[in-house]
Amino acid sequence: MTKLIAFRIAQAIPVMFVVAVLTFLLMHLLPGDPATIIAGDAADQESIAQIRRDLGLDQPVPVQLWLWITNLAQGDFGRSLMLNQPVAEAVMQRLPVTLSLAFVAFVITIPVGIALGVIAAVWRDTWVDSAVMILALVGVSVPNFWIAILSVILFSVTLGWLPSAGYVPLHDSFSGWLASLLQPAVVLALFQIGYLARMTRSAMLEVLDQDYIRTARAKGVTPMRTILKHAFRNSLMQVVTVSGYILSLLIGGSVVIEQIFAMPGIGRLLVQAIMARDYPVVQGTMLLLGFAFVFINIVIDIVYAWVDPRVRYD
Repeated sequence: MTKLIAFRIAQAIPVMFVVAVLTFLLMHLLPGDPATIIAGDAADQESIAQIRRDLGLDQPVPVQLWLWITNLAQGDFGRSLMLNQPVAEAVMQRLPVTLSLAFVAFVITIPVGIALGVIAAVWRDTWVDSAVMILALVGVSVPNFWIAILSVILFSVTLGWLPSAGYVPLHDSFSGWLASLLQPAVVLALFQIGYLARMTRSAMLEVLDQDYIRTARAKGVTPMRTILKHAFRNSLMQVVTVSGYILSLLIGGSVVIEQIFAMPGIGRLLVQAIMARDYPVVQGTMLLLGFAFVFINIVIDIVYAWVDPRVRYD
């Protein structure tokens, strides 16, 4: 297991370097000049040129990239152009919001998605299976921003059950924290529930057709015990792998949801930074998201090796 962890960390280092380079280059391909945006429409060319020199934007792109990579190696993510504060500080202030949203959505997704997939597999080729797969297809196909708008109209405006926007920190009020997260988390989880239900159904059907399942049934093992102890446990490997992928998608998908529900998280910060051409914030945020994806994949590999004793990385 130690060799596995060391090997995966060694693999992650060049991946993060590539992510950093691509993030830097993609930002410079966007139209618009940050110096012009900061100076305003009424600024003259001399003022814009001075801002560009102060920010180092007058340097060639390779020089800017080298300086940014050098600063990253020292733990310096730069300073936000629109917030006038260090990027690391701005991200850390908003990180709890995004993590809370992803956590609540993940807690909703896993049990509901797995339960629907198991139900569809057990009652395959029946109306129950068809109904679950139709619900999964709707969850996967319908845009979450459209569902979010309808949800706000119904549950916030019409019924008044849940707040339509904002975020309440956990240390202020648990009930307020949960109420502010419940609606956006459910909307964010709908797509992943449909995806997980389809994957769980596929994995369960593959296991249910194995010889040892038929042997268990022939020996008189109860259907519930056969499904839970034998079929579900052996299909758990695919579910674990998909769960890590889902967590990554939930963190990345928070960008749209945070913008709709006006949640002060990393996703909304990223959108605002892109609109303002705030290069340091966009680059730092994208690098953080890339690190999160790599870290989740490492954890999933470790869990995969722990759950299945047949897997040997050493």
